[in-house]
Amino acid sequence: MLLAASCSYQIDIAKQCGFESLVSDERYYTRVPSGIEDGPLDISRVTLLLSYYSLYSEITTNSKWLRIAITHAKSQKVHRYSCPLIQTKRDRSELKRVWCRIRDRIISLGVNRPIQIAAEFGLNNLGLTIDNLAVEIFHSEVYRTETKSALCRVLSRLVPFCSTVTKLLTIVYPTTQALSWSVQDHGVELARLEEAKSSLLQWELDWMMPMDGKCPYLHSSLVLYTNLTALYYYSARTALCNYKCLKIGETRSPKEHGEEQLVTCRTELMKATGSTAQKIKPILTSGVADKLPISAVVYTVMLHILLSAKAQLSISPEDKQYYEVILLFFMEIYRHYSFRYYTKRTLAVTSAALQLCQHPSIRLQVRTQIDEGTALPTCLSFI
Repeated sequence: MLLAASCSYQIDIAKQCGFESLVSDERYYTRVPSGIEDGPLDISRVTLLLSYYSLYSEITTNSKWLRIAITHAKSQKVHRYSCPLIQTKRDRSELKRVWCRIRDRIISLGVNRPIQIAAEFGLNNLGLTIDNLAVEIFHSEVYRTETKSALCRVLSRLVPFCSTVTKLLTIVYPTTQALSWSVQDHGVELARLEEAKSSLLQWELDWMMPMDGKCPYLHSSLVLYTNLTALYYYSARTALCNYKCLKIGETRSPKEHGEEQLVTCRTELMKATGSTAQKIKPILTSGVADKLPISAVVYTVMLHILLSAKAQLSISPEDKQYYEVILLFFMEIYRHYSFRYYTKRTLAVTSAALQLCQHPSIRLQVRTQIDEGTALPTCLSFI
């Protein structure tokens, strides 16, 4: 576990532990003669930690580690934690703590890949709850009881989110390549997306609103994880709008219907952009931006591109200034990303998208649509 964790923390943490570098840290843990965990559940937990470690040269590393974690978890029937044969509350709680499903949904949402865990992990079963974590609340060596309790509540809210977002992920990132929508399929697919959207909105009402209040001020970790969970949510809303715009562009449907849907998506995207900026702000001001996982880069890049395009294409000086102020939050968070992660690929995508916005025909189309009061063109709606 320590070897796996050593891939994730920063050099200053390693030096506080007495190591000269991260390399010497990793070498030490690979040579430890005793205390090696070799059970399937331990291996699953270790590889889940390693799924946070991603290389620029091998971008599928996180999914490969996750696949190993899932394989070992299944060998111990982790997905059968609700089975009546599991008698003790402690054993059931132990199986729930192998959080493969959470990691699977977060990776899929962040890197646009199909989910690896389907229905066999029991989406309708009661997942990790406060009751399962109650023992830890009063025995933490790091956090006070109030802080640990609040962190457990954040985690318990992430579990239903991962179940809720499953429906959206199976639509947006299917395991098989879907054909373009036909006119007949148009209504069916839009209905599926609306159902997924309704589920997300219901999760927001049930789980996200109670996070507001005094809890984030108990500890900086609460600021980080509360707002990171919110970023997951707004990333899901963005993915839904992005996919809908893409498919509307491929569909030979009546022009009026397509434009109406694009107007709705435009509004949704701008709301998600503003809400994401509001969640980034406390992360920056609390000094925990350097603790964000690499997946946070992907959760913000699409909105960063959209906001930059809006700032470039705005005709009104007031609108341009408004978007540029919000953009400052995204630029600052990217500065923190660059300290820890290789962001060249992301910056290249952002630059290419903004160059597209500078094309004369695109700029003319945008100005015409703004004068007419209609939505952004499809090519910009799903950048």
